[in-house]
Amino acid sequence: MGEKPIYRREKPFPTRKIEKIDELAELLSKYKNILLIGIRDV
Repeated sequence: MGEKPIYRREKPFPTRKIEKIDELAELLSKYKNILLIGIRDV
């Protein structure tokens, strides 16, 4: 398996950014669940 093209940064992500990304992921998963339920109802 080849390496995935990852943009390397000299500094790691600031923790604040990681928290925001986690929040976004959580919102997206909730949104997906809502969509799935909506599709199931149709």
